[in-house]
Amino acid sequence: MNDNPDKSIDICVDINHVWQLDPENELPLKVGKTICAIACMKMLIDYLPPKTDNTIKLSEIRDWLLSKNGQNESGNWIHSKQVEYLKQLGYVSWRRNWNITHNDPQWLIDHEGYDDEQISEFNKQIDVESNTKDLRLAITQDFIEIFHRGSAVIASVRSGFKKEGDFHQVVVNGYKKDNTGQYFYVSDPMLSNEQNLENNKIDIDKFFEHFNHTAIFVLPRHQV
Repeated sequence: MNDNPDKSIDICVDINHVWQLDPENELPLKVGKTICAIACMKMLIDYLPPKTDNTIKLSEIRDWLLSKNGQNESGNWIHSKQVEYLKQLGYVSWRRNWNITHNDPQWLIDHEGYDDEQISEFNKQIDVESNTKDLRLAITQDFIEIFHRGSAVIASVRSGFKKEGDFHQVVVNGYKKDNTGQYFYVSDPMLSNEQNLENNKIDIDKFFEHFNHTAIFVLPRHQV
């Protein structure tokens, strides 16, 4: 990332927004309120090749995750299981948790079945991050690199970007820097298409204030 204060940057991955409460999803409202993670996965599955995957329904993803114990007792979706689902579709996916200070690739191999491509992508980020002591800058660089590679990031945040918000997942699909500040483009599945269009850019300070420092990355295999 260029840190020149006079350098403007505007990169946005044009994903199709998925509203988790959309009546067309054919899911009960009670279920719709709980599937932010699944809606985020659907956004990336629909956008990334192969396009044949865009026929997958939200209910199919949910059923698979539930069959793999992909939801904990608190009702939160488990990132490792989301990664496993995306991997079995043929994507290269990996998760990050910046709340821990020691990243052990062997643990991911032994406990989550990571293959060489997943570990390679994981290690690339660790290597880049080792060159800076500024964690926020390192994470921003990781995100921007994914945007340049034509994908987006599933990030765990506080719902509504409020301190009292529940755990929630959104898709971060771009970055903007100009003379007014720095921003992430965000697709929040809790918002309708119209609401999201009006609120699809968030100040980077506000984002990091409510970011849970965990995320999921996804790439098509032909890019690796």
